[in-house]
Amino acid sequence: MPLKVNAEKEGQALAKQYKVEGFPTILFVDAKGELFAKIGGYMPPEGFSEEMAKALKTHKELPAIQAKLKANANDPEANARMAGICAAREQPDKAVAHLAKSEKAGYKGAAMAPAYNAVGDHYQTAREFDKAIGYFKKGDAAATNPKDRAYSQVSIMVCHLSKGDKNAAKAVAKTLAVLKGAPAEYVKMAQDVLGGG
Repeated sequence: MPLKVNAEKEGQALAKQYKVEGFPTILFVDAKGELFAKIGGYMPPEGFSEEMAKALKTHKELPAIQAKLKANANDPEANARMAGICAAREQPDKAVAHLAKSEKAGYKGAAMAPAYNAVGDHYQTAREFDKAIGYFKKGDAAATNPKDRAYSQVSIMVCHLSKGDKNAAKAVAKTLAVLKGAPAEYVKMAQDVLGGG
């Protein structure tokens, strides 16, 4: 059931509990009150609906991923997928530990880039931009499709802008602006950065 709360008034305790640092923030919480996904900041409708669908899909898949890890704690794909879930649940240490298992196994599958990006998202939201950039760069290198690669690059670009480093942001924007298959809104953001002096 959707619930709208003003985090600057009656919702201050909830905002503190769920570590809400910016507005708007959309939290996905289960019946026990446990966070299973968070969307921070404004997103265009297409991107927002995709993030909502991803949160629901991940929540539904969690029991199967947990079962795979119970059967084999070193399953590299399950660890990569669990890393993304842990990052979304504000459990960065667990996320990094699961990623380490996937990396140790040499896993190069499609689940790695989203996992790196999810950990990067956590650190970006926490305003730890250098850590975030490191994970987004790994996501870019691990991406098996242009959408994941574009997400990594736009996130790196935004982190550089948040740090006030326009030159570094423009360097990433040059690559993103010509990335084949990148979502149009990311290309537009890159073009805006390049045209912004």
